[in-house]
Amino acid sequence: KSSTNGTANGYTVALNGGENPKGNPGEMAFIYFDASDAGNPIVTAYGYSGVPGFNSYKDGSDAAGTQAPDQIATSLGANNPFGNISYEVDASGNAVMVFSMDASVIMDHSPLYPDANTEWTGISFEETFGIWLHPQTGVQTDYDADGYLTDWNYTEQSWFDSSYSVAETCIIDPTCSLATVEFGAEQSDITGSQTALSMNGITVSIAEASSNSSVLTWLTTADVGSGIGIGASGSGSKVYGDNEALAVNFADNANTVTITIAEIGSNNFGTGIDYLVYLVDANGNTRTVDMEAQMPDYDADGVVPFTVNVTDIPGYTDGELISQIDLSSEIDSSLGRTSFLLGDVSATSPCDVDIHDEFAYTVTDADGDTSSANLTITTGGDEFTATAANDTFVLSEDGVDTIYGFDDGDSLDFSNILNGYDPLTDALSDFVSISENGDDAVVQVNTDGQGGDFQTVAVITGAPDLDLDDLTNSGNIIA
Repeated sequence: KSSTNGTANGYTVALNGGENPKGNPGEMAFIYFDASDAGNPIVTAYGYSGVPGFNSYKDGSDAAGTQAPDQIATSLGANNPFGNISYEVDASGNAVMVFSMDASVIMDHSPLYPDANTEWTGISFEETFGIWLHPQTGVQTDYDADGYLTDWNYTEQSWFDSSYSVAETCIIDPTCSLATVEFGAEQSDITGSQTALSMNGITVSIAEASSNSSVLTWLTTADVGSGIGIGASGSGSKVYGDNEALAVNFADNANTVTITIAEIGSNNFGTGIDYLVYLVDANGNTRTVDMEAQMPDYDADGVVPFTVNVTDIPGYTDGELISQIDLSSEIDSSLGRTSFLLGDVSATSPCDVDIHDEFAYTVTDADGDTSSANLTITTGGDEFTATAANDTFVLSEDGVDTIYGFDDGDSLDFSNILNGYDPLTDALSDFVSISENGDDAVVQVNTDGQGGDFQTVAVITGAPDLDLDDLTNSGNIIA
């Protein structure tokens, strides 16, 4: 809200799982949001020094004197974990300051000045939280060459300091998607003359065939390995012919891929298999990197897995993911070609979800002026469990959420999805559908209310009798 000296253009915040975060060194992160340049806001994070005030950026400890700051991350750095940074003033004069982040960067941080009696909690909280939030006006800053603060000044501040506040929505067991295909397990995977095979979002196809081999084949060898190769129809062969290559494509772009080579020619032990990695970033930009996996001698089971982590690929930039890997018979060694069979493939994809927590607060400035607003915290995960309190589940079109424990008093928020819905003139049933599916309720939306193009956005477990009209009449639908 606007204060006596204008609208906030920055804030500092520390979070923990209970008590007021003030006064606990070596325990949590201290985050600065700088919108002194409204068009280019900057976020930095430091280990909190435990000293009341805003000097953690320049003094990392509560010990006497001045110690080097415990710098964790900056949006100006090469390994920037922050994204979606924005600042705007809405029609009511509220300053809206937003950012997202890879929280693991903070959670995995080792504090420069640890407290022997307190473990590092970073920014984590569960059912309750403590917060030290100070919006400020007239923020002015300077940064060093590495993108960290060297100066932070402000004209006026308000504050919201709280202990053991109850989080209205909490996440249980956030997991990333894992796709695994045991292509090497069943000969029946390959039937007839196929050029591609898809299972569980992973597709193996022929990226390049030789003149006399044009289909996927299953080969059970006299040695130890059995798996997929490339051959002529009706015959079995390893991937071997001139320039032959298998493409492994991922429906969900992956950050980690593990490929098992079921068998490699004995003359290729210790050499390797060349493979191409196809990368795509958040803006749709693509690039290809030529790599090589070293193959050791076989163990008794005849399997040789190797793992590709996207962050280990030369030239990796934040946000890149793996869309495809091509395994090639051409290698850079003096042998020129290698022979191999493809076994199993597994891939993990990053969490891409919204966990939403919102609570109201009132701040008071130095002159006694007060202003109320809402603070929203968004992290990651796609499975939600209701608490004993009245919970609000904010739904999106990004995947299908699973909600457990939905009860009387809980609400569904569709406001981020529906386009043009007017409660005075439109029928909500044109936009939202809740239907029974066994023991569950399936929630679908038609974002523009036109036609019958509904898509599933959530499954509410154990609530088959959930009814849209009842929820609307009780005030538990937000649209």
